[in-house]
Amino acid sequence: TDLSSPGSAVATEYAPGIIDFDDGKAREMAANMRERGLDINMPDLVYPGPRSNAMDYLSAKGWLVTGVPRDELFRRNDLTPPDRGDHDALGEIVYVSATR
Repeated sequence: TDLSSPGSAVATEYAPGIIDFDDGKAREMAANMRERGLDINMPDLVYPGPRSNAMDYLSAKGWLVTGVPRDELFRRNDLTPPDRGDHDALGEIVYVSATR
C-alpha cells in the first residue's frame, strides 16, 4: 500500500467469522457443486491462520475505507437475505472498498 498512488482503489472481502471455519462442513456443502462437475476443495481456498482485519489495516495506512456486510447488500437491493441457518461456513462476509 505504500507504493499506491493517490486516487488508487482496492476492493476485497473480509470474513470475520472465518476463525470458526469447519473443514468438514465446507466439504459437505461443496458436494452439490461436485455433483455438477465443479470439483473445488473449499478448505484449500481458506487460509486457516491468523489474519489482519482488512478494514483496520487499510485505515491505518491512510486509506478511506467502507465496508458493507453481505446481508446489507441484499437489503439495499430490495432482496431478502437467504436464511443460512447453520450452513454458513464463512460467517458474515463484509465487502470492503477503499481509496487512497
